[in-house]
Amino acid sequence: KNKESKILTVILKSFSNIIICVLTDDKVETLSKKDVENYMINFNIKKDLSTYSIENDLKDGVENKSLSLKFLSEVFNVNGIDKNGSFVATSIGYELKFKDGILVEYYASDGLNKWSRQWKNSKPKTFNSYFEEAKYYFKDDEASIINEINIQADAFSKIPNGNLNEYIKFHKTDFGNINYKMILISHYNEEIDLEDFKKINFGRYTLTNEFTDKNGYKRTTYKLNKTLYTFNENEKLVNAFTTE
Repeated sequence: KNKESKILTVILKSFSNIIICVLTDDKVETLSKKDVENYMINFNIKKDLSTYSIENDLKDGVENKSLSLKFLSEVFNVNGIDKNGSFVATSIGYELKFKDGILVEYYASDGLNKWSRQWKNSKPKTFNSYFEEAKYYFKDDEASIINEINIQADAFSKIPNGNLNEYIKFHKTDFGNINYKMILISHYNEEIDLEDFKKINFGRYTLTNEFTDKNGYKRTTYKLNKTLYTFNENEKLVNAFTTE
């Protein structure tokens, strides 16, 4: 953004803020540390190194066999790892597993998927708000809390127009969050059965109507926020409609 800068580009070592080189045009004969610091002043590795790009780089590294234990040990400042061992790269939130000194697998060390981690890194207020809502209902069940955040963050990545989606007003929770998963189900034909509906919305739905005839025809309707959901005798969703 600084048009007066002598610098064209700064190249960083993967997964880090370690500078490999600085590019300028060939008219620049001197460059100070202060010049580089000024150019990098708005760079934030947690914000700018997105979870999406981290996962893509790890995926490419595994497929290409291009990420070595030696390189990653230097980047994440760890020592003494066996060539067939593993370590947790805390700065990016992944456990890295090696075979013959080459990265072969990676796992999220905190259970978050890439979209949840993106929230945590670039939208911490959003992440914390969903965390607090899930904790209210699931108490100390950490696995269920993380699962709920993962579900909602993943659903948000699929919502047309993001937070400008036209159906958001029907799916706002008591905590002020948006139930993105139910937007996909209610308005974009994503399927769900009653068991998963109850798991995803634990503690937040109410039974409004239940009907069964002598032939086994059954319809059960639940209210969640400003939407009604009707399930059949096989516990499959057959209808969702808003109350406004």
